[in-house]
Amino acid sequence: MPFEKGKGGRPKGSPNRSALFVRQTIEGALGNSLPATLTEKILKLQEKDQIYYFERLMKYCYPTLTATEISGDITVNKDATAEQVAEQIKAALGRK
Repeated sequence: MPFEKGKGGRPKGSPNRSALFVRQTIEGALGNSLPATLTEKILKLQEKDQIYYFERLMKYCYPTLTATEISGDITVNKDATAEQVAEQIKAALGRK
């Protein structure tokens, strides 16, 4: 019985159990449920180091955002209203 794509295995979109466990553990750590000994050690660090460690843990819980660059020419009349400027921006982005 050869392998057939799409048959068997984990259903599409379902979380990997071990990855889910790791993510929940780190989210718990970020949500003030760290073990007491670890909390004590973190609190002894300088504030910048505390932020550093939490920032390092956060990338395992939350998706990393990437920068999006938008380029184009927009000519705005200095007497234009906010609504007119918003309309010009929407038109430049191809939205209506």
